Amino acid sequence: MNLFDKLKNKKILLVDDDEWIRDSLTLYFSSEGCHLLALGTAEEGMELLKREDYEIVIIDYRLPGIDGVEFLKRIQASHPDTIKILITAYGSKDIFLAARKIGIQDFIDKPFTAQAIEESLVRAIENREQENLKSHTIRFKRRMTMMEFRRRQNSDRWHWSKGCSNYPTEKDVIISHTIPEYGSLCEECKEKEPLEKDE
Repeated sequence: MNLFDKLKNKKILLVDDDEWIRDSLTLYFSSEGCHLLALGTAEEGMELLKREDYEIVIIDYRLPGIDGVEFLKRIQASHPDTIKILITAYGSKDIFLAARKIGIQDFIDKPFTAQAIEESLVRAIENREQENLKSHTIRFKRRMTMMEFRRRQNSDRWHWSKGCSNYPTEKDVIISHTIPEYGSLCEECKEKEPLEKDE
């Protein structure tokens, strides 16, 4: 993956109270033709995200005021699709568990290098692309399955319209993404069908 080609059309937000880190990463990403905005507090970041959307947020865990995990928790509802990366020198199990629960895609350990930032972004972007592909595949399969289900309803309309309890419902199809077998279970309906049609 050419990381910086991927990033050139994305807006990146960095939140870190270390001025040196903010300045260094701003210059580094700018030199690669990428847009990175660096802020010093989570509160500033929350105000910004009320007005603008950012595809990627990189935030330090330990900040004055609201910490990085709490910040990401608060923006999850309004920015569920944002890629979230947490920087931390406090790699406790509790922090990682809390971070995973709110959808943080990756972690960067302090102290870090530019290479560590790049590797983290590559992992996060590749994981998001795989998630999107899986989601699109599931939606496509669901649409195709529902089309086939409705085709069967149309070709077997008598059986379906009588509300046979053995005939799959749309809910069955949506839950399983498949059309359950039903023919062999409905002999009683099949026996009645000619009589109903003669009436």
